[in-house]
Amino acid sequence: MTRISFFVLMLMLALCGQYEAAAQRKNSCDVSAYDRCKWGFSKFKSGFESSFHITPSRFNKGRRIIVYNKSLAELYAIALGAGNQFSCEQIIVNVRKPQMLQAKYCYELNTPPDLTDVMFVIMQQHLEGQYPEYTAALEERTIGGVTMSCVVLRDKES
Repeated sequence: MTRISFFVLMLMLALCGQYEAAAQRKNSCDVSAYDRCKWGFSKFKSGFESSFHITPSRFNKGRRIIVYNKSLAELYAIALGAGNQFSCEQIIVNVRKPQMLQAKYCYELNTPPDLTDVMFVIMQQHLEGQYPEYTAALEERTIGGVTMSCVVLRDKES
Protein backbone atom coordinates (compact mmCIF):
# COMPACT_ATOMS: atom_id res chain seq x y z
CA MET A 1 0.00 0.00 0.00
CA THR A 2 1.43 3.36 -0.98
CA ARG A 3 1.65 6.27 1.47
CA ILE A 4 -1.07 8.15 -0.43
CA SER A 5 -3.42 5.14 -0.36
CA PHE A 6 -2.80 4.73 3.34
CA PHE A 7 -3.45 8.43 3.95
CA VAL A 8 -6.70 8.32 1.95
CA LEU A 9 -7.82 5.22 3.85
CA MET A 10 -7.08 6.84 7.21
CA LEU A 11 -8.88 10.04 6.19
CA MET A 12 -11.96 8.07 5.12
CA LEU A 13 -11.98 6.14 8.40
CA ALA A 14 -11.70 9.39 10.37
CA LEU A 15 -14.57 10.99 8.44
CA CYS A 16 -16.75 7.91 8.90
CA GLY A 17 -15.98 7.95 12.60
CA GLN A 18 -17.04 11.58 12.89
CA TYR A 19 -20.34 10.87 11.15
CA GLU A 20 -21.03 7.80 13.27
CA ALA A 21 -20.30 9.75 16.46
CA ALA A 22 -22.72 12.50 15.40
CA ALA A 23 -25.35 9.95 14.37
CA GLN A 24 -25.06 8.21 17.74
CA ARG A 25 -25.58 11.52 19.54
CA LYS A 26 -28.78 12.17 17.55
CA ASN A 27 -30.99 10.52 20.13
CA SER A 28 -29.13 11.94 23.13
CA CYS A 29 -29.27 15.62 22.09
CA ASP A 30 -31.33 18.03 24.17
CA VAL A 31 -33.79 19.33 21.56
CA SER A 32 -34.65 22.37 23.71
CA ALA A 33 -31.05 23.54 23.27
CA TYR A 34 -31.69 23.93 19.53
CA ASP A 35 -33.72 27.06 20.26
CA ARG A 36 -30.37 28.83 20.67
CA CYS A 37 -29.62 28.25 16.96
CA LYS A 38 -30.52 30.70 14.22
CA TRP A 39 -31.64 28.97 11.04
CA GLY A 40 -33.85 29.26 8.00
CA PHE A 41 -34.79 27.97 4.55
CA SER A 42 -35.39 30.04 1.44
CA LYS A 43 -36.05 29.43 -2.24
CA PHE A 44 -33.50 29.63 -5.08
CA LYS A 45 -31.31 32.76 -5.02
CA SER A 46 -30.22 34.01 -8.40
CA GLY A 47 -26.61 35.07 -8.71
CA PHE A 48 -25.36 32.35 -6.34
CA GLU A 49 -23.74 29.14 -7.52
CA SER A 50 -24.86 25.88 -5.98
CA SER A 51 -22.55 25.56 -2.96
CA PHE A 52 -22.10 24.42 0.63
CA HIS A 53 -19.79 25.99 3.23
CA ILE A 54 -18.99 25.75 6.93
CA THR A 55 -17.75 29.05 8.36
CA PRO A 56 -17.49 30.80 11.73
CA SER A 57 -20.90 32.06 12.86
CA ARG A 58 -21.66 35.75 12.55
CA PHE A 59 -23.82 35.69 15.69
CA ASN A 60 -21.64 33.88 18.19
CA LYS A 61 -18.37 31.98 18.43
CA GLY A 62 -19.95 28.83 17.02
CA ARG A 63 -20.14 27.57 13.45
CA ARG A 64 -22.37 28.26 10.49
CA ILE A 65 -23.60 25.97 7.72
CA ILE A 66 -24.62 27.87 4.61
CA VAL A 67 -26.06 26.17 1.53
CA TYR A 68 -27.05 27.89 -1.69
CA ASN A 69 -29.28 26.51 -4.43
CA LYS A 70 -29.34 22.79 -3.68
CA SER A 71 -32.18 20.34 -4.24
CA LEU A 72 -33.96 18.81 -1.28
CA ALA A 73 -32.16 15.51 -1.94
CA GLU A 74 -28.81 17.34 -1.90
CA LEU A 75 -29.73 19.08 1.39
CA TYR A 76 -30.50 15.70 2.96
CA ALA A 77 -27.19 14.35 1.60
CA ILE A 78 -25.29 17.19 3.31
CA ALA A 79 -27.10 16.59 6.61
CA LEU A 80 -26.82 12.80 6.60
CA GLY A 81 -23.23 12.85 5.37
CA ALA A 82 -22.21 15.32 8.10
CA GLY A 83 -20.83 17.59 5.39
CA ASN A 84 -19.11 14.85 3.39
CA GLN A 85 -19.88 14.96 -0.32
CA PHE A 86 -21.91 12.30 -2.12
CA SER A 87 -21.76 11.76 -5.87
CA CYS A 88 -24.95 11.96 -7.96
CA GLU A 89 -25.01 8.14 -8.11
CA GLN A 90 -25.00 8.01 -4.30
CA ILE A 91 -28.13 10.17 -3.96
CA ILE A 92 -31.15 8.00 -4.71
CA VAL A 93 -34.58 9.61 -5.00
CA ASN A 94 -37.33 7.02 -4.54
CA VAL A 95 -40.53 9.11 -4.36
CA ARG A 96 -43.88 9.01 -6.17
CA LYS A 97 -43.46 12.50 -7.67
CA PRO A 98 -39.72 13.14 -8.24
CA GLN A 99 -40.49 16.27 -10.29
CA MET A 100 -41.56 17.91 -7.01
CA LEU A 101 -37.94 17.70 -5.85
CA GLN A 102 -36.49 19.71 -8.74
CA ALA A 103 -36.74 23.04 -6.88
CA LYS A 104 -33.56 24.52 -5.41
CA TYR A 105 -33.34 25.77 -1.84
CA CYS A 106 -30.99 27.68 0.41
CA TYR A 107 -30.38 26.88 4.07
CA GLU A 108 -28.44 28.55 6.86
CA LEU A 109 -27.75 27.36 10.39
CA ASN A 110 -25.81 29.25 13.06
CA THR A 111 -24.93 27.16 16.13
CA PRO A 112 -23.44 28.20 19.46
CA PRO A 113 -20.07 26.63 20.35
CA ASP A 114 -21.57 23.83 22.46
CA LEU A 115 -23.74 22.58 19.56
CA THR A 116 -21.21 22.61 16.73
CA ASP A 117 -20.54 18.89 17.03
CA VAL A 118 -24.23 18.12 16.35
CA MET A 119 -24.98 20.79 13.76
CA PHE A 120 -25.64 18.24 11.00
CA VAL A 121 -28.07 16.39 13.28
CA ILE A 122 -29.83 19.72 13.86
CA MET A 123 -29.90 20.31 10.09
CA GLN A 124 -31.47 16.90 9.55
CA GLN A 125 -34.14 17.63 12.15
CA HIS A 126 -34.89 20.97 10.47
CA LEU A 127 -35.32 19.17 7.14
CA GLU A 128 -37.63 16.60 8.74
CA GLY A 129 -39.72 19.41 10.28
CA GLN A 130 -39.81 21.58 7.16
CA TYR A 131 -40.52 18.73 4.71
CA PRO A 132 -42.47 16.11 6.73
CA GLU A 133 -43.69 14.34 3.59
CA TYR A 134 -40.20 12.87 2.98
CA THR A 135 -37.77 10.72 4.89
CA ALA A 136 -34.09 10.10 4.17
CA ALA A 137 -31.60 7.53 5.38
CA LEU A 138 -28.11 6.25 4.69
CA GLU A 139 -28.12 2.79 3.11
CA GLU A 140 -25.41 0.54 1.76
CA ARG A 141 -25.87 0.01 -1.99
CA THR A 142 -23.78 -1.65 -4.67
CA ILE A 143 -23.03 0.72 -7.56
CA GLY A 144 -20.81 -0.44 -10.40
CA GLY A 145 -19.71 -3.45 -8.36
CA VAL A 146 -18.66 -1.30 -5.38
CA THR A 147 -20.60 -1.20 -2.12
CA MET A 148 -20.90 2.34 -0.75
CA SER A 149 -23.06 4.48 1.49
CA CYS A 150 -25.92 6.19 -0.33
CA VAL A 151 -28.55 8.71 0.70
CA VAL A 152 -32.02 7.37 -0.10
CA LEU A 153 -34.91 9.84 -0.09
CA ARG A 154 -38.43 8.36 0.12
CA ASP A 155 -42.02 9.45 0.58
CA LYS A 156 -43.00 9.20 4.21
CA GLU A 157 -45.76 6.65 4.65
CA SER A 158 -48.90 8.01 6.27
